[in-house]
Amino acid sequence: MVIASTAIPAEVKAGTAVELWHAPPVDDGRAFEKPRILVADAVVADVAEEAGMLAGGRTDVEVIVDRTDVGDVLAAITGGDAISLVPSGAGS
Repeated sequence: MVIASTAIPAEVKAGTAVELWHAPPVDDGRAFEKPRILVADAVVADVAEEAGMLAGGRTDVEVIVDRTDVGDVLAAITGGDAISLVPSGAGS
């Protein structure tokens, strides 16, 4: 499960091919490095938007990634990286 740091595009649903982008926090924790691709070919399995006042508009996205990318994705999540999902082919 990936918690996106930015809004999820409306067209992203189960089955959508996406790229995972991440931006690690800089040392002071108040900013992030330049975003870069974490996983170039992931597929969305499920999108679950949290409901209620305390949810704060949070969206959890379950993505399917190649086994070789799992460690990098988990490290980005636990490291506090800002994570974004971009539909594959967007802007091209």
